[in-house]
Amino acid sequence: MPEGVECLVVAESIQKWCRSQDPDNEGSINFELSGIDDEAVVRHSPIPFNQFNKYYDRINYSKISTFGKTIFIPSTNGYCFSVQLGMTGNFSEEPTKHSKIRFLSNFSNLYYNDIRKFGLLMLFKKDNIPRNIKNLLKNSIDWRDHKAPELFAKRARKRKSWQNSEIKTLLLNQQLIAGIGNIYACECLFSAHVDPRILVKNLTDKKLSRIIQECQTIMFQSHAVGGMTIYNFTNFGKKGFGRSYLNVYNKRGLGCRKCNSAIIQRIKQNNRSTFYCPICQDEKFKCLEEKKLKT
Repeated sequence: MPEGVECLVVAESIQKWCRSQDPDNEGSINFELSGIDDEAVVRHSPIPFNQFNKYYDRINYSKISTFGKTIFIPSTNGYCFSVQLGMTGNFSEEPTKHSKIRFLSNFSNLYYNDIRKFGLLMLFKKDNIPRNIKNLLKNSIDWRDHKAPELFAKRARKRKSWQNSEIKTLLLNQQLIAGIGNIYACECLFSAHVDPRILVKNLTDKKLSRIIQECQTIMFQSHAVGGMTIYNFTNFGKKGFGRSYLNVYNKRGLGCRKCNSAIIQRIKQNNRSTFYCPICQDEKFKCLEEKKLKT
């Protein structure tokens, strides 16, 4: 599933595509809806997507942005459409058998494709943002925020239900921190030497901050190589190479590359697969490692 990193990669590629359609460097391009092949992906749009051309003027592509796993593509006349890629959403310049929406600029087409149709495109006026997005922007922390580590540690204490959550589960809560998905949650807990099953209340603020710092490092590393393609993710037809940095995700039964002692384990948490090293992510092992560094 595309996570915050992959959404950022896609947003940047849409910007690049827009620039290629703007030979005069005006900062905006004509952009029209030329066809809807499946309305499932626009089912929750506040403004019906078949009225897109009536309301949406030109893409103000310099203002394309992301927050967590949501891409925002604003127009020059006060409207915006958001994209949540779901499990298998992506954009391309050429049609595929899974193309659902067709857009048209002055020079070429842009296609939104979605195999499983869990993605969601919504058109709305900027001063009338859908409630779910408005709440996300108001209450959550974007994974890229430089203050995210300290904010996460502080806000994780606000609710008793969050404090009693297992740390892996809380990392996936988009209402607290937006953009971290299952893959990066597994990887950052490994890097931070934290057992995914430990309760948040049993972690110090310093440790909670460290987890987010590790997550940001891993996610920016993945961003530099086009995101992570594990199953279906592509960006304008190209795969990401972030999976080459994986230490635990999807590696059940393989030896840990760090401790060279344990076998990577897989467990279920809230119906999601969690991969971890029983030695590297054990508190006793961490203490021994710290003593070695001091000596």
